[in-house]
Amino acid sequence: MELARSWFRNSSPTPPDEITSLLNTIEQLEDYIIIEGTPEKVTRLPERGEGRNHDLWLRGNTNNGGFTICIEAKADEPFGNLTVSSYQKEARQKIEEGIKTKVPERIEKLLSLIGADENEWSEIRYQLLSAFTGTILQAYADNSAIAIFIVHEFHTSLTQNDNIEENELEFNRFAHVLFNDTFTPSVSGPIQVGGIDSYIAKIVTKTNY
Repeated sequence: MELARSWFRNSSPTPPDEITSLLNTIEQLEDYIIIEGTPEKVTRLPERGEGRNHDLWLRGNTNNGGFTICIEAKADEPFGNLTVSSYQKEARQKIEEGIKTKVPERIEKLLSLIGADENEWSEIRYQLLSAFTGTILQAYADNSAIAIFIVHEFHTSLTQNDNIEENELEFNRFAHVLFNDTFTPSVSGPIQVGGIDSYIAKIVTKTNY
């Protein structure tokens, strides 16, 4: 709801200042224009099963080609309850019990997409892996040259600082694995993933209620 409110601060849907300020820092987005957007956009992931549900998907053009933005909105809830390794362990337990699941194959293909090692990503939240790779896969579908995954975090009178700090640790752990020590807290990239210039970013909106 807070994400929707941020896009309707005026009489018509308008990118919030936090998003605009972020995009203006990315050189590849010179003279960008947002063409369309859809909430709750689902991107198909490898193997059968649940796709990646983006809270907001945007597509646009720049002088450097098309771009895709996928946004994950957060208050202080965690980035899911499972790490990559715990999700794998849970899936393999189901297989041993005779329950069919393609989760191990899906994780393997998502990690392969970004050239990642499973051991390095074992303690990363699966939601962050699927969100980032889902953004790249959506960029493929959009024929975009640029992919940007954004976490838009909202702080209200009801959010808890301890939860927010834990989420920051999880996001920074994810960014460190992806970019080694070259990431910055606001926006990092690009890295090349299958010919697509890929970024991650985080912005915060503080409300008065």
